[in-house]
Amino acid sequence: MKSSRFQIALAQPEDNRDICRLFRIPFAGEISLAMEREPDYFSGSKIQYEEPETYVCRDRTNNRMAACFSVGKRSVFLNGRKTPLRYHSDLRIDPDYQKTSALFDICSYFKKHIDFLEGFSQTVVFSDNEILKGLIDYRRHLRLRAIIPLYVSHGRYVTHTIIIKKKKWVHPYASVVRQAREEDIPRMQEFFDHEAKFKQFYPCYDFSRLKENYYHGLKPENYFVAFKNSQLVGMAGIWNQQDVKQTRIVQYSRRLKVLKHFINPLVSLCGGFVLPDEGTKLNSVMLHTIVTQNNAPEIFKSLVQAVYEYVRTQNYKYMLCGLDERDGLNEALEGYAKREVRGTHYLVSYDENVLQKIHKGIFYLEAARI
Repeated sequence: MKSSRFQIALAQPEDNRDICRLFRIPFAGEISLAMEREPDYFSGSKIQYEEPETYVCRDRTNNRMAACFSVGKRSVFLNGRKTPLRYHSDLRIDPDYQKTSALFDICSYFKKHIDFLEGFSQTVVFSDNEILKGLIDYRRHLRLRAIIPLYVSHGRYVTHTIIIKKKKWVHPYASVVRQAREEDIPRMQEFFDHEAKFKQFYPCYDFSRLKENYYHGLKPENYFVAFKNSQLVGMAGIWNQQDVKQTRIVQYSRRLKVLKHFINPLVSLCGGFVLPDEGTKLNSVMLHTIVTQNNAPEIFKSLVQAVYEYVRTQNYKYMLCGLDERDGLNEALEGYAKREVRGTHYLVSYDENVLQKIHKGIFYLEAARI
């Protein structure tokens, strides 16, 4: 399957314009979305990875960028131990090259040049990612198994896009919640290190390093902390990443274009997901670094309520949160007007026994770092 048409190399700053062009290409579906990375792709990659590693695939005949992909490294809790691991993301292929050998050349390059560290890496594939879904299906062909790695399902992942409304929340909190302060950092670190390790693939964080690229723009007050009897029992942060990552509504299907005129007035009255105009960038904030004592949903519910009220005053329209579908913390998000999108968390490897290396349990994939 190897061809000489494409050249794959580590991305350089001068590749930024072409990479950003690929990210303007929307994912197809009833709601066509573009996950843009303006104005500088590389700034956003420093949020995704502690050690970014992005590659570009160019057509040798005209030097046109056909594709790009990232396989950077970040430290995560694996079986309770801090472990550097690769995460696959940002695969984009120009539509003009989607029926060429570009994708198979990328797989061949990956197998030959990129180490798996622990024998595997991880990724999440959402339902609208037809390119990767197609790649996983291709592996059924015996002649391609030497090239295409295994994508072993490790669980289902759900992202909640919560709609921020003007109505004030009136339910009592189960915990005392406030914004964090500089002096809270040591206590937050101790609490995080104790609780986060119980979820597989939870990123390892060092809150004393908030001024570094991996924590782009975050400050202590961007975290909310929950207390019971003066004891720290939960925390969650909010993160506005719109200066490096944007979600744009590109187009609706013909059916939704017609229904939009009926849906929006109805949901405005009854609650629900209003369909923004085509071309709109979602004014959203990410909910991240979610940890509660013993993974208690009631503590997370108090945090969500407090964050919701704060976000409402900042004029955001949406708040995004991602969790393992099996995670009990999902209960805390019930009752909010929201849209859910599901995907599959995969372990990527050439080892058919990769699941045997992973202790069973809930995983945590940081939505702010996908």
